[in-house]
Amino acid sequence: MKENKIDFSKYYQTCVRFSEKEYFKIKKQAHLTGFSIPQFLKEIWREIKFEEPKISNEEVRSVIRELGHIGNNVNQIARWVNSGSYYGDLSELKDWKERLIKALDRLK
Repeated sequence: MKENKIDFSKYYQTCVRFSEKEYFKIKKQAHLTGFSIPQFLKEIWREIKFEEPKISNEEVRSVIRELGHIGNNVNQIARWVNSGSYYGDLSELKDWKERLIKALDRLK
């Protein structure tokens, strides 16, 4: 008769470190629910609803790069305004400030 053996080569294992406080909190919760610590952590992981990122990593890098360029421009404008060379209307600068804030909000 052939025994049904589990092929463990298809399973993966990882190690996670916890502080003493975290470990005993997890151990207590696992015990209260009747699970072992690994079972408890797997159940928690299964229940988490992960959201797909709204933008890709490449898009994030591109936006960060662009914001860096904009930041450099803003610093140059600030130096120029603070040097006393500019006495005009600052409404255009306020418009740029609002554009930057909106761009940063889109990253969140």
